[in-house]
Amino acid sequence: MRIRFAVLLALLLAASSAACSRKGPAVIVGSQSGVEQQLVSEVIAQHLEKKLGKDAVTRNFALGASEVVHQQTLAGQVDLYPEYSGIALTSILKLSPTSDPAATREQVREFYKFRFQFEWLGPLGFDNRYQMVIRKSVSESERIVSLSGASERAKGWSLGLSADFQASSTGSTLLMKTYQIGMASPVRTASQVELYNGLLRGQFDLISGRVTDPQLQSPEFVGLNDDRQAFVPFECGIAVRSDTLQKFPGLAASLNELAGKFTNETMRTMNAEAGKGRSHAELAAAFLRSVGL
Repeated sequence: MRIRFAVLLALLLAASSAACSRKGPAVIVGSQSGVEQQLVSEVIAQHLEKKLGKDAVTRNFALGASEVVHQQTLAGQVDLYPEYSGIALTSILKLSPTSDPAATREQVREFYKFRFQFEWLGPLGFDNRYQMVIRKSVSESERIVSLSGASERAKGWSLGLSADFQASSTGSTLLMKTYQIGMASPVRTASQVELYNGLLRGQFDLISGRVTDPQLQSPEFVGLNDDRQAFVPFECGIAVRSDTLQKFPGLAASLNELAGKFTNETMRTMNAEAGKGRSHAELAAAFLRSVGL
């Protein structure tokens, strides 16, 4: 009898010890498939590990497009992820675009809470909206610094566009509606790398890009000012499930510490370094050190 009691006591103690050592639930940080989104998600994940504990975070990156990550978050497979306000407004909420960053942000915040029970935190500080790009030599010789100036070019442009810019309701449609850009030849579609290489070689003289494209670090290129505000803001924020914020005390405060810490130049540099082969983990750690987090 004493042996059975001793065995039972040992089993109970072992079970109690296992329960105490078992890891608690973790915050699942997701991301889309793009390099930039994965970099921002890695920054978020590392910051939360510092604030909430090394085992407090699970990474679920490179899930696909924004719509896929959104559905994963609705299903509880992701707790939070970085998102752009323009994507949230037009692609997720299916609302009409606006060029006002504050109005876009507030609509997204209100509708995300009402429709999805998500909180919208941020902005993080950078705005990756569309931008049209030309060679610096053309900008200087023809004194073109804005899209209004580009629309007045008599001989038109050899225009190169990315597939997503052409397909998006916030891309080529708004460009042509707002500026009526004249064309010297049929529009050609190419990847981001091909567009910048083609611009450099003279195959294009006007291309679509984004504000945080790493190629814009080169002095060879000039991003044109969207002076009539055709393009939708793409401020980066964090979409997070409301029940996740309730479940993890300190999570909201930790995420809010990242607000305003990024800049467009920061993201161009990080994107460029990732393209050279530096790991996302290394770049995220260096970024957090640089902003004192």
